[in-house]
Amino acid sequence: MARKPKRKSKIKKKAKPPPVTEDEMKKQVSNRRDQMPEGQKRKSFSFEWASVPIPKTMETEMGRRVVKRGKYNAISDSDKEDISEYIATSKSAMTLSQAISLRAAVLQEKTMNRHHAVLGRNAKEITDRYQRGQGILSLSKKYDSPPVNLFRVILSGRGFQKSQIKQCFKNPEHHLNERDCQEFQKACREDVVSSPNCDKAHEQAERFETITEQFLKDLGVAFLTQTDLIKEQKPRYGKIVASPDFLLLDDVMVNGQYVRWIDCKAFYGANVNCRKKGVQKQTARYQEYWGSGAIIFLEGFSEGLLGIADCTCLSARQFMETRYFEPLSEQYAIEATTVQGDQG
Repeated sequence: MARKPKRKSKIKKKAKPPPVTEDEMKKQVSNRRDQMPEGQKRKSFSFEWASVPIPKTMETEMGRRVVKRGKYNAISDSDKEDISEYIATSKSAMTLSQAISLRAAVLQEKTMNRHHAVLGRNAKEITDRYQRGQGILSLSKKYDSPPVNLFRVILSGRGFQKSQIKQCFKNPEHHLNERDCQEFQKACREDVVSSPNCDKAHEQAERFETITEQFLKDLGVAFLTQTDLIKEQKPRYGKIVASPDFLLLDDVMVNGQYVRWIDCKAFYGANVNCRKKGVQKQTARYQEYWGSGAIIFLEGFSEGLLGIADCTCLSARQFMETRYFEPLSEQYAIEATTVQGDQG
């Protein structure tokens, strides 16, 4: 007797949610704050969070001291001693950590302003000099530009596309010759502005977010994390719509202003255009959906950031208890100075 063929089991695929219009998406994302966790009722909180900003004149003077022509490397121990001595003798309100973080921001601004004017105009000359044997660090001093950026110019001058340059930086031993590998390694060691290695900065950012999350939990404030929002939005809308570090579900007022979302910045909020524009662009996205919010800067901020509409600037160290910062030793905070891009 012939056996009956086995029926193939049908695996039920998860049904995709029906597509939504742009208006529906905006409405749903905006209303996410109204959905409290099951069994919880919305609470109200009000805090006075004293945050004294750094005066712009004091910040400008410090910027002149910490940024030197042709130097894009991590700050040296002797430079740290000089800065500490200046802070003590001038009675500056800035700390060493703030000064080092300010340096990173000013170097980033300087690099952006000079990139096309200097590197674009001299690209052929830079490539020719390198091909004739001049080292990348020597070129960095001559053209007062970050060495990794110069390396990009040189590879571009050889006809490399952006995607190829990215691969060279990711795996130099596989794509570059021996001399290029050595020069690239030198460039990375002496560049805190455009080096592809930003591990310390990312670790610092993640640790600060973890600290802030614990702080909010201890206060009893209900919230969604950036990870929570991404998990909800990506499958539903096919993209990340808006994801601050924390979307507050409870009603929270800080210094008399409603704070519906919080973003964390593990650096000093410097009054430089590239940083201000980045913050304004990011906060505008969150304000579009939820209104006013706050940015918590780990190392304080400049008074030049006080004018950002519907955004309260806060200094973490001036309100949060010292115990929260134990995962961030002072030495770790000082060393992790690589320029950070805005996240989320």
